[in-house]
Amino acid sequence: MRTKVILVCLFTFTILTGCKFENEKLPDGIMTKDRMVDIIADIQLVEAAQKQLNVAISERNAMRDTSYHIIFNKYDIDSALYDSSLHVYSRNPRIMAEIMERVAKKIIKDN
Repeated sequence: MRTKVILVCLFTFTILTGCKFENEKLPDGIMTKDRMVDIIADIQLVEAAQKQLNVAISERNAMRDTSYHIIFNKYDIDSALYDSSLHVYSRNPRIMAEIMERVAKKIIKDN
């Protein structure tokens, strides 16, 4: 849930501020859009499943942290790489919108 809130806030902030770097090259050391789509889709699926559980908030937070760790291990990344990549993509609303649209399509297609 925290990631969704952060993502929505970053997305909204970038739209409101009108940051643009459409013609700028994305920096080295960030994940590809395809990889971001896969990771964000996995995160959203796990968070949606965990919301359905009737457990205390502290347990849900612990489960979320463990789930993130598992997802990051699956893609052989760490939270710093994910956060920095998310930050870079969030600075460009068009790219972030494309990523999120692909995430939605992936989730619908896989389910």
